[in-house]
Amino acid sequence: MKKLLLSVVALMATFTANAQFSTDPAVLQIAKGESKDVVISLKTEEAPVAYNLYVQCPEGIDVATYLNDDEEEVPAIVQEGSRYKSHHSLTVKPVNGVPGRYMVACASTNGSASNATLKNVDGNPEGAILKITFTATQDNVVGSISLEELLAGFVGGTSTKFDPITIGVNATAINSISAEQTKSGAIYNLSGQRVSKATKGIFIVDGKKVAVQ
Repeated sequence: MKKLLLSVVALMATFTANAQFSTDPAVLQIAKGESKDVVISLKTEEAPVAYNLYVQCPEGIDVATYLNDDEEEVPAIVQEGSRYKSHHSLTVKPVNGVPGRYMVACASTNGSASNATLKNVDGNPEGAILKITFTATQDNVVGSISLEELLAGFVGGTSTKFDPITIGVNATAINSISAEQTKSGAIYNLSGQRVSKATKGIFIVDGKKVAVQ
């Protein structure tokens, strides 16, 4: 385990451009007692061999759990999409002393060989890499989910660090909102709170981030 994590950290020596993490949805609409999935994708010109990040949940939101093959209750953070998985190991660990914080690291167990890259079965280096299932333990959550210290490593030892990603949280009475209403121009700030209009800053409109100058 220690060797795996050290190999991911060692990728920070150099950088590569034209890469971007994204989430779907951009705003998590969830009511108390519900569980909802967020899919994390990585857009790159070449497929990575490793990545790592930290997930930070606000009070009232946490990562759900499930029983693995050994019937152990573990965080519901799993590899996603059709990317190769047989040559990779996914490590998920709660951060001691920090409620709602998780370390996620995915690394090749086959060195930096080209067949160990996280590409789709059709060879496409883009697409989903991770799925996180969140659960709400209370309504009216104030705050947002943060994906921090994002890093992707590539063949040859190059790597890219990314700015944190914020997932807005709307944890009120979401059950009464229809799918049609969610696409009617509803505007949310980055804390997941609905607002009447977008002023200067970044907002979520119909699930997409919009920058207002």
